[in-house]
Amino acid sequence: MRRLACSLRREDLQVGAHASGDIGVELRAVGEGPATVADVGDGLPYLPTGFFLNGWVHVLEDSEIVFLLMLAWLRYRWPAAEYHFLKGEWRIIHFGLGRDTYQAHQMLERLGLVNVQEDENRDIFQPGLIHGYDKNKAPKLHRFKLLYEGFDQPALPTLLSTIDRRLATRAGMTTPASA
Repeated sequence: MRRLACSLRREDLQVGAHASGDIGVELRAVGEGPATVADVGDGLPYLPTGFFLNGWVHVLEDSEIVFLLMLAWLRYRWPAAEYHFLKGEWRIIHFGLGRDTYQAHQMLERLGLVNVQEDENRDIFQPGLIHGYDKNKAPKLHRFKLLYEGFDQPALPTLLSTIDRRLATRAGMTTPASA
């Protein structure tokens, strides 16, 4: 993916509008020639052009990119849903994402690329502990929303300011809510 992005030039990209109003780039199979870009209206999973043009492809970890692609696929598969979730078994079988890669959502949320809805009964200080747990009722899974507008921001300054905020929080200089 990174090699492909490095070989693309701005003039090689064709931008299309999705039926939902989102603007994005869809990449099709890459052969010997330059990458081809499908019309976003084709109904394929996609990430917005800002993923490439604003440098996100260069600053995100591979696990974070895989997580974003998973969310793009979930949105494509269930377009009517605002938030998407995936059971652990499905995540592993269909995407090969283990728990460590799945945790990429934390940084993506700090960067403003993903919105996360967590079960309010989960204990944030003791992972795995759910208050009021009922063995006859499954706990709620995290739900995710891909924030396409987040890719409009330049990646490197956004990443650096996010890291600075996080370090300041750990040093006790700000409140966790501002990180």
